[in-house]
Parts: sequence; C-alpha cells; structure tokens
Amino acid sequence: MLINTDRSDNSVSAALLQAINFRADASIILSGMPDRTITRQCYQHGQRIILINRDEALTGSLSINLDAQSAASTAVMAFQRAGCRHLAFANSLAGTPSLLKREAAFIAAAEQAGLAVSVERFGTTSYESGQILAHRLLTRHQRPDAVFCVTDLVACGFMDEARHRFQLRVPQDLCLIGYDNIAQANWSSYNLTTFAQPVEKFASDAVQWLLQTEQAENTLTPHSEQQPDTLLYQADVVWRGSVRGG
Repeated sequence: MLINTDRSDNSVSAALLQAINFRADASIILSGMPDRTITRQCYQHGQRIILINRDEALTGSLSINLDAQSAASTAVMAFQRAGCRHLAFANSLAGTPSLLKREAAFIAAAEQAGLAVSVERFGTTSYESGQILAHRLLTRHQRPDAVFCVTDLVACGFMDEARHRFQLRVPQDLCLIGYDNIAQANWSSYNLTTFAQPVEKFASDAVQWLLQTEQAENTLTPHSEQQPDTLLYQADVVWRGSVRGG
C-alpha cells in the first residue's frame, strides 16, 4: 500500500496509523518524519521497517543512509580548487537527521582544511527560504564567496537572490553547490553543481531486503533479537557550472 502525504507530522503520522490498521507487512520511512513513537508503533505491530536517512536503529530493521562526510569533503575540495576562502552553509530549520548530518559534515571537512564556515538557518527547505538565507549571508560584514546549500531548492532561491538583488555573478563572484539533483538544477538558468542521491538503488535494495527477510522468516531468530542491517551509500557529485573550475 502506498500512502501519499503532505509534509506535516500529523499527515505522516495519520498515514502510518492507517497502514497499521490495514495490517501492512512493512513500512519504508523517510528522513525526519514521522516521530519515533509512530515508527515504533509500526514496529511493535510486527511490521518490517526500512529507515532511510534516519538516525535511529531498530532490531531486525534495515537502515539506509548516505555518507555525508564524503559529499562534504568533495564540496570543500571543489571550493578550495575554485580559490574560495570564505565558506558558508545555508540550512533550513527542519532539523531532520539527514540535513543536520550534511551541515555537521561540511563544517568538519572545512575545519580539517583550515577553513571556517558561517552557518545560517531559516524556515523550510524551500525556494523562498533560499532567498532569505541569501539575504542574511550576503549582508554580513564578511560575505561568503562559496555556499553549500542543504538542498537544490534552497540553492535555486539563493542563486536568484544573489544575482538579482546583489548583482553577483555565479560562479565568478559566488560559487554554489546544492543537494538532491532535482530537475531544476539542470536548467540552463541554474546549471547547479549538486549531489545525486541513488534513489533507485535505495528502492531496489529495500525491496530485495524485504523479499529476503520474508523468505527467511521461519528460520530467523526472534525479531527482537536480530541485529539491524545497515547500508551506506555515496551521493555522486554532478558537476555543472555553479563552481569555478567544476
């Protein structure tokens, strides 16, 4: 059963409760929604659980995560190669595990390279948030010359604000990197360097894990005694034109 929801916690929680009532065999749960208590309700009702980009582990579940450190190191390397020295990270206030990991990993990679990072957080991961984040960062006394945006949509808003309000050229005056490789990132108006999540690999490995656990159900140790399975993937960089030398 596939249930579509909006981005509110109430909508996602209601959807999972519907799945419990439907007696679904498994749930695939993404990033920061829903609350852990709802996830555990699904688990306690005997569902097999697949957790994608979340920071919790349940016995007998599958956790799929991205290597945030690898992407962060690549972003810092790209900015250094472009001659950038004043780095910034533009984040939302969503506070989901995957977004927080991206921020922390970028700060750590920059520190390892001897560079400081200015961090600004605002709103949701939306285009409008990107505009506001750009205004906040680009009006600082020390204006950044390179910004890693937490998502492509934030990066698009940031880029438009930088160009139209501050008259900055990308990448000549400002280098930008996004995350997710959404369709707009490839538009000629953005030409955004970004990172692509291997979503097809997520899906195929999740289905394969479900099939394997179902086939082995009669021979497995009790559910509560199983160790969680973990898969870690790299997000591939997609080089475009928003970073000098990229």
